Amino acid sequence: MARLFYIEDNEEIPAIAFEASAPTGFTLITDPIKLKALHATRYDENRHDGINYYNEFQAGLYLDLMNGTYTVPEVVTLEAYVATLGDGIKAGAWLTAQQILSNLALSGIFDQVMKDKIALDISSYISDNY
Repeated sequence: MARLFYIEDNEEIPAIAFEASAPTGFTLITDPIKLKALHATRYDENRHDGINYYNEFQAGLYLDLMNGTYTVPEVVTLEAYVATLGDGIKAGAWLTAQQILSNLALSGIFDQVMKDKIALDISSYISDNY
């Protein structure tokens, strides 16, 4: 079930919650202008998390280069191959990235282990944040 935004009842400065169900003392937010602003803020957070995730991915590849696991041509080919996936993640479009990943065939160093790890990371992010 998708998470929804809720606002704390009877508070001068109410808290906002993004949850699967209403916390005690909170009411569903239905104002479309407020919802649009809240979702825009969520996308900013998703984008920030996506950039951090991709930076960690690239740092791991760099370390693999340094320890001889992969060669520069292999990493360059991989980065080109997963560019659309990386763009989706960096844009904070985690659901889109999940779909892109599911359609990516194994190729070069993009093996089943790497694909499964990325799939698990994306699924976990969606589960925790959508």
